[in-house]
Parts: sequence; C-alpha cells; structure tokens
Amino acid sequence: MSDYSFRDITILHADQDVEWCKYLEGNFRLDKLKLHTLNVGQLCYNNPPEIEVAVRESYVVMLLVTSNFLTYMESKVDWFEPMLRKRDSEVTTVVAALVDIDNFPEEMGKLPYKDESRNSWAVIEIDVQGRNIKECITQILEILDKNSSKRNERSRKVSEHRAVDFEMIPSSIQGPGEKVAILFHEEMKGTVTVNIPGVKTDIPVKVVNPYSVTFIVPDVVVKDKVRVQVNVDGVKIKRVTLLNKSMMYHLTSIEFMCQSYGVASKEELDRKLADNFNKSLCNDGCAKQVLDDVMGNSSTGSIDHNNKFPTILHWAAANGLSEFCSALLSSVGSVVACGIVNCEGRDPADLARINNHHELYSLLVDFARESEFFKETKEMADTCDLYVKYCSQATGQKRQNSQDDNYVFPSESN
Repeated sequence: MSDYSFRDITILHADQDVEWCKYLEGNFRLDKLKLHTLNVGQLCYNNPPEIEVAVRESYVVMLLVTSNFLTYMESKVDWFEPMLRKRDSEVTTVVAALVDIDNFPEEMGKLPYKDESRNSWAVIEIDVQGRNIKECITQILEILDKNSSKRNERSRKVSEHRAVDFEMIPSSIQGPGEKVAILFHEEMKGTVTVNIPGVKTDIPVKVVNPYSVTFIVPDVVVKDKVRVQVNVDGVKIKRVTLLNKSMMYHLTSIEFMCQSYGVASKEELDRKLADNFNKSLCNDGCAKQVLDDVMGNSSTGSIDHNNKFPTILHWAAANGLSEFCSALLSSVGSVVACGIVNCEGRDPADLARINNHHELYSLLVDFARESEFFKETKEMADTCDLYVKYCSQATGQKRQNSQDDNYVFPSESN
C-alpha cells in the first residue's frame, strides 16, 4: 500500500492528549501501517524541523484536534499554517480528527488561518465513546490509498521521462516577447508544459513537430535571469536558466561587476579587484623602470577626454573602491591618470568628492600633491645635474685652451 520512503500516517498531538493518540495508534497498527506520532508539546523550540519533515514525507498528516491542540495552533499560526500549506497536496492530505470539538468551523474561525488552508483539509469527527472509530479509520485509509496511488503514478512517469534531454535556444533573450525553442533529442510523445516563477499558469506552448516546441517569454519577466521549468505529462524534467539581457542594461556597473565576480557586496568587489590587479603587475624590475621612464616623460598636466570614465582609476574613484584605487596608484601611469579630466571636466579626485567618498578624495589629492612635489624635485635635480655637467665640461675646455698659443681664454678678472 505504501512507498518505502514515505510514512503512511503521521499523528500530531498535544502533550495532554497522549492517551488519545495511543488509542488511535492501536487501531491503526491493526492494518500494519507505517505510523509516526509527534508530541508537539515536547518540541518546545521554534519551527521544529521534525514536523516539517513529517508533513513533507507523509501521505496523511493527522491533526488530533482537541482544545489543547487548538491552543498550540493559535500560538504557532505564523509558522504552522504556512508550513502545512506548502505541502504537496496531491500526495499529502491534512486530516483534522476532531475529539470533543462541538463546532470546528466556529473554533477555526477564531484562529487567523486562511480559508484556502483549512478548506483543503479533510475533517472527521471521532466519537469520544469510540463508536465510529472503524468508520474513521476506513475513511483515512481511503485517503491514504488515493495519495499512494498518485505518488506511484508520478514515480512511474518520472522513470519513463528520466532519460528525456533537450536544449533551449537561444540561451539568452533580449527581453519579454521573444520566442524560445525547446529541442528534444528524441521524439517527445507526452504533453510539454513550461512554468516560469511569478507566472501562476502554464506558459502557452506551441508544438512545432515531435521534436520541438516553442513558447513566448511573458511580459511579467523583469529579472536578469529567467528560470524556465520544463515538464512532460506534469513531471518536472529540467530547469533551465535564460539570461535576460534587457535587464542587464538596468544594472549599475558595480552590480554587474559583483555578478561577474560572484561577490555579494561592493566591499568584497573592492578587495577582489585590488587583489587581481596586484597579481597582474609586472615583476620584472628592468621592464618596470622602462615603463616608469616612458610614463615619466609623458605630460602630467590636465588632459581632456570625451568619456565619463576615461581610465579605470576614474571609475574606481567614482564608486568609492578605496583598495582598488590604492592598487592603481601604485602602478605605472597613475600620475598621468590623476591628471586626466573626463567629459565633465572632472579628474579622479573630483569624482570621489562629488560621490561623497571623502576619505578616498583625500587620498587622491594627497597622492597628486606628492606626485607634483616629486616631479618638481626631480626637475630641480635634473637641472642641477645638467649645470654640474656643463661646468665640468667648461672647466676642462678652459684647461685645454690655456695651452694653445693661438687662443687666449679670458681670465676670471675680465
């Protein structure tokens, strides 16, 4: 009658109703059922997973409804009611077994349970004298047989379609309204349906031939990734994710970079970019010296550009990526990059300031000031070197000419 991985019946009862539970358990045992009982009063922690597992893996979840259990249901309504509602209603039925409850609809009406939840339950009344216990057991066994048969049929279909494979073309879409094709590797004899999260009904599917079907992406799709569930005869075969390019254009550059690098925050992205950049730097000292000399001879004044972010330093500064900016400033060409202004007339420091990244702004300003100081110092040192070299040459020329009778070198007194 039952599946090895499923419980036939799980009875949930209050701590004060242990004797009633034993009475029901004894009657069910006569039919050699796989029975499980849970005393909810002993599960004193929040959202007991034992109950969630029992609801998920039982053909019948029997609520032994007494005044004590109604109190429990009221105290746990925010968790208990949604948890029961999430069950697979095709193979799991909630049975409210009433014990000494005169007016169940009225009692349930006092609880903040949704109508669709309690209307989906089966309700039986157990006579306190036990006169109708056999009828109640028979009714529950009928529910059990029906659910077990449905699950077995589903398992059979899953086995038949287990080898079904397909491709979805294209793998990315430009937005809602685009046609997508599902191409099966073998002839498909069952009925193909498609589901997309956020759409309550099946997406209309057009059969092209025994090997392919098409569907139109609905207008309600507003995410950058569309998860498409493909079913055959009601059996879930495979879920495929389509990339929605139209939504990518609505992402900020930081959001896009976070998705590309698989990080959850801007701070993680900052560290990731800085680390990757440092690892990519040239370790050849001679090559670095050549680059320093080349870039050092480049103009360090203000350079106009027609882009908003003419260099990666401008983008990093505008987005407040401090660690990445520090890594960029330590590389060749950073002095030149600091002097480049974008299409709005702003350099990296300006972009950091107008986006309220004040510490980064100070860092960039200090770097530019120190770079200008070192530049002036270098120019002064170069001038001194040139002067010393000229003087040395002049002194040597004087000594050489003093020995020439045909040329008189002016004396210092002249």
